[in-house]
Amino acid sequence: MALEMEINDLIVFSDSDLLMHQTLKQLVTRDSKIMVYHCNLLSLANKFRSLEFRHIPHTRNVFADTLATLSSMIQYPDELVIEPIQIQFQDKSAHYLVVEETSDNRP
Repeated sequence: MALEMEINDLIVFSDSDLLMHQTLKQLVTRDSKIMVYHCNLLSLANKFRSLEFRHIPHTRNVFADTLATLSSMIQYPDELVIEPIQIQFQDKSAHYLVVEETSDNRP
């Protein structure tokens, strides 16, 4: 997707310590199931001007887990283009309270 968007410089975040070390060539990939993906990744990596990998501990990756869960719940046809989600981080907490009125006009 990044290549299709003509992105030249990319930072990849991952919570998989093993994947990060294999990608950075600090460990050798021996699992035949992973080898195909690893070779494909190395081929794609050469198409970027700069590519950086950063490890995020799994405990700090709740946001990505939430997005992955949401994306797995959405069903869409292959030809449908999904627009990127705009996400803004707020410096202050937001609170929302719902008060419903009953039939006797009392909350």
